[in-house]
Amino acid sequence: MDTIDCIKSRRSIRKFLPNKIPESVLYEILDAANAAPCAGNLQCWRFLIIEHEAQKKVIAKAALEQDWIATAPVVILILSDNKALKEEYGERGEKCYDSQNAALATENLMLAAWNFGIGSTFVGAFTEAKLRKEFRIPDHIKIHAVIPLGYPAEMPSPLGKIEMHDLTHIEHWGKGVSAKREAKEGLIYPTAEAPRIAEKLGEKARKHAKRIKEKIKERVKRKLRK
Repeated sequence: MDTIDCIKSRRSIRKFLPNKIPESVLYEILDAANAAPCAGNLQCWRFLIIEHEAQKKVIAKAALEQDWIATAPVVILILSDNKALKEEYGERGEKCYDSQNAALATENLMLAAWNFGIGSTFVGAFTEAKLRKEFRIPDHIKIHAVIPLGYPAEMPSPLGKIEMHDLTHIEHWGKGVSAKREAKEGLIYPTAEAPRIAEKLGEKARKHAKRIKEKIKERVKRKLRK
């Protein structure tokens, strides 16, 4: 699936088919989550896979009685061990980077799932104590989110969104971007062959590509100033 299509078409799914998610697909989704950017490349995130029916019901109850969670074939708990972040970055690493890293991994996970036609929902409301007790999660491990995964039995309509230009500033706070915009030029993703061709052409090709990129950036800047 095209990346932009995947991002814009994803919906929060709360009704699932009973179909089991193949292990190979599930692990591919988790691999994508694990590929997320993170502070210092310290992969503080941890994933706990839950498929047992009774345990999923415990999660649903802990998540403020949201019974629909237990109908998902798989539930992933997004956890983290922020010890390394605290040692490397101090309080900011422990309290800020830890949550940022977990959020980035979770978004990767949800988009990768949608790429395989698997729906999800980000659930952030739950009673931690119940989850810790049921799944023997140590006190130093942080619980960030509950992510039910399953093939959708519904397709919610798109939600209305505030337009990007109403939320974006440029150059300084208070200077908005134009609501009228038209993408006349853009960069095309290189094919797998492109890097090999560039290697053959050597430094001359790299310099030429850099000049083209700088020209495009300058055109974009001029249009934004208008």
